[in-house]
Amino acid sequence: YLDITGENHVIQAQLDRDAEFRRAGIMVMPAVGYDVVPTDCLNLHVARKVHQPTNLTVVLNGNHTAAEGAQASRGTMKSALEMLGRPLLMRRDGQMVPAEPKVLHREENGQQQTLVQIPWADMMTSYVSTGIPTIEVFQLQQGEIPAWLPRMARSDFGRRLLGWLIDTFAPEGPPPGAQEKRQTRIVSTVTNSAGETASAALVTPEAYLLTYHSALIVARRVIDGDWEPGFQTPAKVYGPDLVLEVPGVTRTDIE
Repeated sequence: YLDITGENHVIQAQLDRDAEFRRAGIMVMPAVGYDVVPTDCLNLHVARKVHQPTNLTVVLNGNHTAAEGAQASRGTMKSALEMLGRPLLMRRDGQMVPAEPKVLHREENGQQQTLVQIPWADMMTSYVSTGIPTIEVFQLQQGEIPAWLPRMARSDFGRRLLGWLIDTFAPEGPPPGAQEKRQTRIVSTVTNSAGETASAALVTPEAYLLTYHSALIVARRVIDGDWEPGFQTPAKVYGPDLVLEVPGVTRTDIE
């Protein structure tokens, strides 16, 4: 079983059934698209550079190379709407715990950046892949998020209204030209209790285009008989270099 979901609660529900899947002799590997093939592979890559890493921080920049018209699809927006209506959780000391939204400010290449903590699936998948007990994921904020949006998303009426607006006015997805031009950048950093650290960056094609390639690459592996029973993650089964099979992906270690 493969899918391209990125919702934390869906993936956690599958992870909770790992023993059942193993007994049945089937593999369940969710999130074989942009969530989470690039991050899962990059996280395992950096985790292997440090002895017993304890903390993992992932920073996503979905607009590393901008392209006009590269908006999220209706489906992605509605999935994000569902996540906005749920409490924010993070992986801390091996457990998923409630967290207050964290906002970080930093300077990179002379530019001020705002990072917003987000509920990304790596808190489940990369915990399985790396065993790192504390995982936080941030997204480079593009513009301001209206303060009323999370509040509205937490009510049934608000979600229905926002869902109608998405269905009515949002695009089906980015046009092919935008997919070919846009790039994303991911930076993952691990540390351990001794203060050792390692970081690496991954530049990828636009998220939907990467999903097209990565899902087919994983499906081909399964068809060829390369799979393991139980709940599995892309990097755990196929290694950190799996993402490098996607055309246009580059990985750079950061000193």
